[in-house]
Amino acid sequence: MWDATQYLRFGGERSRPFFDLLARVGAELPEHVVDMGCGPGNLTVLLAERWPSAAVCGVDSSPQMIEAARKLISAHAPQPAGSGPVLTNHAPGLSFVVDDVRHWEPQSLPDVIISNAVLQWVPGHRELLVRWADWLTDDGWLAFQVPGNFDQPSHAILRELVASARWRPLLRDVELNRQSADPADYAELLAGAGCEVDAWETTYVHILEGEDPVLEWYKGTGLRPVLAVLGADQAADFLADYGEQVRAAYPPRSFGTVFPFRRVFTVAHRAKLPGFSYRLNRKALAGSRHAPWPAPPISALPSARSRRRRSASASPPAVSGRLALTARFVLPSWLGWSNQLARSSGRPGSQRARSHSSASSHWPSRGQSPRREERSENEHDDPADVTRRRSWPDSRRAAASRRGAARGSEPGGMAHAGQA
Repeated sequence: MWDATQYLRFGGERSRPFFDLLARVGAELPEHVVDMGCGPGNLTVLLAERWPSAAVCGVDSSPQMIEAARKLISAHAPQPAGSGPVLTNHAPGLSFVVDDVRHWEPQSLPDVIISNAVLQWVPGHRELLVRWADWLTDDGWLAFQVPGNFDQPSHAILRELVASARWRPLLRDVELNRQSADPADYAELLAGAGCEVDAWETTYVHILEGEDPVLEWYKGTGLRPVLAVLGADQAADFLADYGEQVRAAYPPRSFGTVFPFRRVFTVAHRAKLPGFSYRLNRKALAGSRHAPWPAPPISALPSARSRRRRSASASPPAVSGRLALTARFVLPSWLGWSNQLARSSGRPGSQRARSHSSASSHWPSRGQSPRREERSENEHDDPADVTRRRSWPDSRRAAASRRGAARGSEPGGMAHAGQA
């Protein structure tokens, strides 16, 4: 249904609201960025250029649009098969996927969700916005822009033609775009979802050049559902009727055609929770590359509303999350290091092993333990002297060994002569 070439004919005018929207997004180092309704991918590339270390995914339900976006793929990269994500040469984390924004779910919780001039086509998009806001990580951003010119002559003429006696039998099942709500409605909706909201509206006054520019503009967007169900001859007749009335509503001037276009903007920010960063635990659960365990489905993760309720008290999930991570990863490593240090330090037990190695020039025989050999060598020594000798430092232990060697040279002495 969609024609990427026709859509990009007014790419400069269409991309200006995107830049105004993106300028209000304060994310610094996001890990996962999603462009909902990415179209031909020309603006998704800008997201990858702004955040080169992020994984940027463009989602669109139109195979024609995704095909145009995949032309950004490097000639040396493997060609895609199917409708899965495809990496491009603009950034290592940039990909495109064919999917409906109403049903698509992320593999890991997004830090930034962008939607530019898409939600006017989605019935019930208010509920979808709440779901997207609930997906956001702490310190996440949701930004979208939708047209707000449903009452302008361009749309009024289209609705009248579709409902006319000539075209109603052919176009009664066509779904035209539903436009948007006011900025105050979106602000109230997302503030109720726990976000800090900045909502506004802007009317752009475009000066379009060329013949029938308003008709050509809508051939790339608003007229696409109509043209998709009509044959070639019928489509030409409908465009002739629509173009005639649109020219009267937007008369050409010597400098071009004045085309006002109102748009509604909303940027929602999910603030960080106080205390220990619960975001890291939740991102790991969602399948982040830092996750040491398998990822559960998104539906099993704690929602943003439940996180807010928990954090409103004393933030027990933050404390329990810290203790759980400490018990699972930090304590075992610390205990293992402590035990190893104890074995190599001068604690009781290791002193005896070192004293035997310094006092003996040979290893014990096979099957004989050092303690048994030590007892056999010292069995004729004075017990008090042996006790004192075991408690002395290493510097005095050598002197004790020499005295033992001297006694071993007398009749009845033992094998200390080998140590002299």
